[in-house]
Amino acid sequence: MIIQYRSIGELLIEEKGIEDKQSPAYKRFILRQLCSELHEYKTLDDTYGRLLVLNLDMASKQAKFRLEDELTHEKADKTMLFRKPAPNDPNIFATTNALGSILGFSLWHALDDKEMKNIGWSRPDKAAVFKEFLDQIRDSFFIKTETGFLLNRECLEPEQREGFPDVSDDELFPPGLKSSDYNKILKKQLDDYHKNGLKDLYSEKQGFALHVDGKPLLEGEYGLEYLDYLYYRVVESRYAKEIKGICHICTNDGIVGSEVSLKQKFYGTTNPLYFDGVSKNKTYTSFGICQDCDNQLLVGMSHAATNLKFRIMNLDCIIIPNVNKQTGLVERSELEAIVRSLGRSQNRKQTIRNDINTMKNLSKRCSGFNLFFFYKEAMKQEFKIIGLIRDISFTDLAQKTEALENMTYETEIYKIGEYWDLSVEKLRHLILPQVKSKKQDDYNPVSKQITQLVSRYLKGQDFHYPELIRSFVNIWSQAEYSSKDKYWEHDLAPFMMGLYFKHLHDFNMLKGVKAMQNQDPASAQLDPKNHEKYLEYFQNHAFVFQDAANSKFYRGLFLLGVLIARIENAEFQKTKKKTFSNRLNFKGISPRKIKSIYNTVEEYLKIRDVWPDNQALAYCSESMMGMEESNLMPQEVVYYLLAGRAYENYLGIMFSKSKQEEKESEEDKND
Repeated sequence: MIIQYRSIGELLIEEKGIEDKQSPAYKRFILRQLCSELHEYKTLDDTYGRLLVLNLDMASKQAKFRLEDELTHEKADKTMLFRKPAPNDPNIFATTNALGSILGFSLWHALDDKEMKNIGWSRPDKAAVFKEFLDQIRDSFFIKTETGFLLNRECLEPEQREGFPDVSDDELFPPGLKSSDYNKILKKQLDDYHKNGLKDLYSEKQGFALHVDGKPLLEGEYGLEYLDYLYYRVVESRYAKEIKGICHICTNDGIVGSEVSLKQKFYGTTNPLYFDGVSKNKTYTSFGICQDCDNQLLVGMSHAATNLKFRIMNLDCIIIPNVNKQTGLVERSELEAIVRSLGRSQNRKQTIRNDINTMKNLSKRCSGFNLFFFYKEAMKQEFKIIGLIRDISFTDLAQKTEALENMTYETEIYKIGEYWDLSVEKLRHLILPQVKSKKQDDYNPVSKQITQLVSRYLKGQDFHYPELIRSFVNIWSQAEYSSKDKYWEHDLAPFMMGLYFKHLHDFNMLKGVKAMQNQDPASAQLDPKNHEKYLEYFQNHAFVFQDAANSKFYRGLFLLGVLIARIENAEFQKTKKKTFSNRLNFKGISPRKIKSIYNTVEEYLKIRDVWPDNQALAYCSESMMGMEESNLMPQEVVYYLLAGRAYENYLGIMFSKSKQEEKESEEDKND
C-alpha cells in the first residue's frame, strides 16, 4: 500500500509542474499536506468556522483581534492552518487551529544560531534581517512567562484587555507552581478569555492567525524566510543527521530520515536502526525513507485521506488504486463506482450500469485497487486499522456487480421499493449483527466482521453454507421492525438470502453443501400447471433443491413454508394480523418436531379455510419422511420453512404489482 501512496504523490507533484525542490512553490505544496483540512472546521450546522486574526501593528505597538470571513477551500489552502504543536514543542506556527499557539508565538526562541546555518535560505542575505525582525516582534509584543512566551496584555487595545490573563498575578499563578500546573491554569484562562473576553468574535471551529501590519507572515516582507524556516523545521530537519541507509521505498542507498512522522506506520528490515526512535534493540521494526520518497508519500497519503476517503457500510474507507505514470491518476468520481457497487444508495438503480462500465474501463488502466478500512479518533492523528484488502480486481467486482444487477431485474425485486436490490451491504445486514449503539464508535467487533465479509467476497474466497445458515437465522430471529417497509424487508429476507446463495454458488464461492449420492425418486409429484413457480424456483436453485444430499428435505420444508404463508395471509384477510408463525421457534427447530408442525399446518389449512393443495401436502409429507433421523441442523429447518414462506409472499407482491401496472396501463389508454 505504501508504494501506491508514493505513486499517487509522485503523480500529483508532477501534475503541479514543480520541478525545483528548493522553490517556494514546492516547499509550500509539501507543507500544505501537513496542515489541517477544511472539514476539521465544519460546525454542527454544516457551515465552517471563521478565522480569528491577531494583528500586530509595528508602528503603534498595538495588538488587536479581528474576525475574518468563513473559511473556504481556497482560504484554508492559502492560509495553511497548521495543527497546534506538541506540548513540549515551540509555537512556531503563525496560522494554526489553537488560539494559544499564536498568543504564545515564540519562533525567535526556536531559531537559534545552529538552525540559522542549517536552513537552505532562498535569500541568504535576508536571513539575519529576518531574525532581527522576529526579535523586534518579541521585544514589542511578548513577555516571558514561567514556561514560554505570551502576548503582553498591555499591547492589546483597551477594550480587548478585559479577561486576558495577567501572569504577574501571584494569586492566579502562585510562585513555585509545576510547569504542568502553570500551563493548565494558563490554558483555562485563555479559553475563558476566548469565549468571554472575545465573545463578539467567538465562534465554533475557528482558525487562528498572527498578522503583522495587516499581512500574514507568509505574505509579508519576510514571507520567503518564514517559509524556508517552516520547511526546514517540519520536513528537512529529520534528515539533518545524515544517517546512511537504504530507502525502503525506492531501495536507493543514501541519507534516510532519523524518524518517520507518518500517520500510518510501515516497517522494513533492511536497516540496523528503528527510525521511530533510533533504538538498536528494535531493529525488527526498522523503517528507512529518503526525503524525496518521504515527500511523495506525504502528498499521496494526504491526498488519499481527503480525496480518496469514502464511507462504505458505515465505515471510513480509503480506496487506493494501483497507479503509476502509465495509468495516471484515478479521479474520485471514478472510484465512487466502487462505493455504489458495494453499498446501497438512493440513486443506485440509475447509476449502476454506468458504474459497471466505469470499473471495466478502470480494469484496462489499473491492475487493481486496495480498500483500507480505518477508524480515527477525534482530535488524534493516528489511524486504527480495521481491515486492509489488497489487490482487488476491477474486472471481478464488475462481473459480480453485473450478476447481482441481472438477478435484481430477473426477479423484479426493484419494484417492491426504492432500496430493493442486491449488494454486499444487503448481504451484510442479513448475516451480521447491527452496531448496538449509535454512540459506539467504528472500532468494534462488528466492524471487523464487516471488513472480513467484504474481503472474502472481493477476493473470491469461500463462504461456508452451514455458517451462513446459522448466521442468517440468528440475525433474522432477533430482528425488530417498526414500519411497513421494515416489515417487508424482514419478511422477505429469507428469499433474498436464497438469491445470495445462488450468487455465491454461481461464482464458485459457496462451500459446504453436501452433494447427493443416491436418492430414490419420489412417488408424489407436483402438477406443473398449479406449481409452475415452485418447480421453476427448485430448478434455478438446483444446487440445493436437486443436487444436495438433503435436497428432498429442503423441498419439503420449503413447500411447508409456502403453506404457512397461505395460512397467515388468510389470517390477515380476516383479522389484519398474522399469528400462525408465533407458534414456531425461529431460533432453531429440531427435525424431530417437523411432523408435529406438519400436522398443525394441515389442521390450520382447514380452520382458516385455505384452498386445499393436496398435491403440495402429499409432496411435503413424502419429502420429509426420514427427516427425524437426518443430520439437518435446527437452523436449516428454520431457514427452509422461512424461505418457502418468503417466496410465497414475494409471489403475492409481484402479482399485486403486476395487476397495479395493468390497471395503470389501462387508465393511460383510456386517457
